[in-house]
Amino acid sequence: ITNELSFYLHDQQEKIKALRVEQGKLSAVLSRMTDGVVIVNQRGDVVLINPAAEKLFNITSDQAMNNSVAAVVRHHELIHIWQLSQETNQEQSISLEIPRQQRFI
Repeated sequence: ITNELSFYLHDQQEKIKALRVEQGKLSAVLSRMTDGVVIVNQRGDVVLINPAAEKLFNITSDQAMNNSVAAVVRHHELIHIWQLSQETNQEQSISLEIPRQQRFI
């Protein structure tokens, strides 16, 4: 039993190590992309946002995480296309030009 448990623990540690490596690769790619990426779960809560999307939507990752996609993107066409994708279970595509928000201080 001890050998089996030891083998199982080693196997799990190797899987965790491999996942961390892949997570690091994904993080490196997303952080260098110029396109904004927002990933949401099935409930519509943001689980990942890259720096380009943070700039685009004028929000930090901490502010976006676990908030609804509607609250984060605040753009009716993007929200509609996401809802349509959820309803039809099909990939949707849209091209939008979103002007930078002007800030007045």
